[in-house]
Amino acid sequence: MGPRLRLCKGCTLLATGLIAGVVAGAFTRPGLLWGAGALLLALVLGALSLRLRLPKTLGRWIPGAGLGLALWAGWPSVFAALLIVAVVGDRYRRRGVERSLCQTCPERLRRPCSGFAPAVRRERAFRRRVDRWLGELRR
Repeated sequence: MGPRLRLCKGCTLLATGLIAGVVAGAFTRPGLLWGAGALLLALVLGALSLRLRLPKTLGRWIPGAGLGLALWAGWPSVFAALLIVAVVGDRYRRRGVERSLCQTCPERLRRPCSGFAPAVRRERAFRRRVDRWLGELRR
């Protein structure tokens, strides 16, 4: 039996939104104005999702669909979409995983809650392994 595949909900929604946007753009061939509107929507919602805890559909799927649609709106739109992906992706990597409390969750005061416990265990195990590797290198 192979390793279990773990897919992040946000990344999965972003990818499916991007695919849906590309398919919609291929069929509709939007003009530059529609591409700019889709990019603006993707930029606003994507940036908001880095600051606020938005629902994943709103913060990932719709921006992905907007970027996918914009890829069919002409070269200026393609360039802007790639630039947005690079900048927002870099900000997301620098910010790291969102671990703020879920306001409606009954476990919000547990550290870590049952939703984050598996990820925290994996991170701790990885940190222990890396510390062992670094210790062996120092000897």
